[in-house]
Amino acid sequence: MVYTELTTVVVVVVTATASVVVVVVIVVVVAAVVLVVVAVVVVVVIVVAGAVTAVMMLVVAAAVVVVVVAVVVTLHSISFTGTLCAPYLPRSTLNAWELRRILRDREIEEEEEEEEEEEEEEEEEEEEEEEEEEEEEEKEEEKEEEEEEEEE
Repeated sequence: MVYTELTTVVVVVVTATASVVVVVVIVVVVAAVVLVVVAVVVVVVIVVAGAVTAVMMLVVAAAVVVVVVAVVVTLHSISFTGTLCAPYLPRSTLNAWELRRILRDREIEEEEEEEEEEEEEEEEEEEEEEEEEEEEEEKEEEKEEEEEEEEE
């Protein structure tokens, strides 16, 4: 039991780490593409319009990079919580975690039901034994009464 729980924890940690690595790679690739595009645009703008416009373009590009990073991180966090059907590994891991929890809860419920059934059977057996004892006592009393009547 401890082994499977430990395995589950390791799987969740590894997949969460892998998911973070995927996000970092996505962010780095997007940032690199944006920076290349910005560099080309800046060179063109410097040649055509001048340095002031180039600085303004850099500010806009930085804002675009921030927005892209924010969107990617938000999508990843939503997929990690399992509320968005995104192709990230932790979603399936969380489903497995949830399935494991459900199965564990079912096992606990079944064990409790079995214990209740056993207790009920024991109570029924005790009641039957008590009834048998009472019947035997009644028979003995009847025998005693018959013996007393015969003696009289």
